[in-house]
This record gives sequence, C-alpha cells and structure tokens, in this order.
Amino acid sequence: MIKYVNICITQHAKPQALNPQTNGRHTHTHTVMWNQAVLTDREVTANMPDVINKNKDEYTCTLIDVAIPAERNVVQKEAENNLKYKSLYKEILRMWNLKCRLYQ
Repeated sequence: MIKYVNICITQHAKPQALNPQTNGRHTHTHTVMWNQAVLTDREVTANMPDVINKNKDEYTCTLIDVAIPAERNVVQKEAENNLKYKSLYKEILRMWNLKCRLYQ
C-alpha cells in the first residue's frame, strides 16, 4: 500500500481509498483498478494483479503485486512474479498499447 501511495505521488495522482464495494477509480488521465481480472483476447493464467494503474498521459500501465515474503525469499519472489506476469505484460502492450511496469 505504501508503494501505491508513493507511485501516485510521483505520477502526480491523488491516491484513492481502496473501497471493497467498487473495483476501480477513474479520472481523465488515470484509471486505478483492484481485485479485477484483466480481460484479454488470449488466455493468460496470471491476469489479476493486486492493483493496476493505467496512466493515459504517459502511456504506461503499472501493475502492483502486494506480497510479504520472508527476508531470504525476496529475490526469489521478485523473479517468480516477473515470470508470472510476463504474458500479461505482452497482452497489455498489444491490447492497450501501454508500456508496463511491475512493482512488488
């Protein structure tokens, strides 16, 4: 959650309160979605990161995956998530024409 707020600050967007009744928040330049699967044309096994932030001005998409691994498993968890979301990166680039980043 702290990384989400820091990302919003660096991108000059106001962090929104995560309300479990809704699955997203939209502005003219940003769309923030959580607990929502990304619908793709092709089958993607890992299509539901914790938070997705679409920035329409900079043509970027930020995937945020919240995990609390043990101290010795941090590098292993980052490598696992990069491999896990690789096909989703490609689909977002192809469908939404946005550069994609993963924060963990």
